[in-house]
Amino acid sequence: MFFDHAFWTLSLALAFEYMWGDPKSHWHPVATFGNFTEQIEKLLWKNSRFSGFFAWFLTFFGSLSVFITLWYHLAYGHPWVSIIFQALLLWFSLGWKSLIEHTQNIASASNIEEAKTKVGMIVGRNTEHMNQQDIHKASIESLAENTSDAIIAPLFWFILLGGWGAWVYRMINTLDAMWGYKNEKYTHFGWFAAKIDDIANFFPARITALLMLLQQPRLLNKIPSIYHQAKQHLSPNAGFPETAMAFLLDIRLGGDVMRDTGTEHRAYMGNNAQNITTAHIQQAINVSNRSVYMMLSLLYIGILYANNISMPW
Repeated sequence: MFFDHAFWTLSLALAFEYMWGDPKSHWHPVATFGNFTEQIEKLLWKNSRFSGFFAWFLTFFGSLSVFITLWYHLAYGHPWVSIIFQALLLWFSLGWKSLIEHTQNIASASNIEEAKTKVGMIVGRNTEHMNQQDIHKASIESLAENTSDAIIAPLFWFILLGGWGAWVYRMINTLDAMWGYKNEKYTHFGWFAAKIDDIANFFPARITALLMLLQQPRLLNKIPSIYHQAKQHLSPNAGFPETAMAFLLDIRLGGDVMRDTGTEHRAYMGNNAQNITTAHIQQAINVSNRSVYMMLSLLYIGILYANNISMPW
């Protein structure tokens, strides 16, 4: 029987993701971690970087210690239980199915008010005055960024550090999602959370962009232009998958967006300022899925070769 920790962990996690996706439950570990994060913030918030670092340290390592304790008592010394445990950690870290479903729901909204409500579930923007173009653009930008954050990045850290790597990444990313804002409340308090997330996403964001561009090899000669535009993004990482997506779909993303705190001025990504339609959203979903399939293919090939399994070709 072919027994390999990485192979079975990855396969089980993908099976869980396919069957159940992101369960809508307050008991989901990410939701529980988010609730714990809120309580720590209430106790420790001060408008300082040190306070933010201390809160991050306590939240991160406090939560990690709970999972390590569970693993030790439930799975230590039991290979198959350990595989299932780490498969659960990887599954909890993935957001593939829910990301695609949320994006499809925006495209299939029956009216603009419904579309505003649905896009407000995945972007941190003021949706009140959005028009159809704003909604379509926001959904594609979010899909591109979260293809990296919610899927490629957990898989990247899984292949390096196993299920634990994926879960550590998910905690880092969740802390950034909750504290990593550049506003009056979080600019200092969330500084450390944002910086650690920038480091954790450095390689996954660029890998995601490359996986997208490989779907149209003719675009590889435009990498210098894509790189230049991506670097203009306010995020050191999000600009790469978003710019790659814009070039693939031959549209223009970016530009000013409305936040609750006011207008955020952003550079454009892509060169064709055509109308963005629901067809573009569906094309973006296909690009996202193909990027994930390519990443998974690379992971499985690497796992098989690492275990000296002869490939049929």
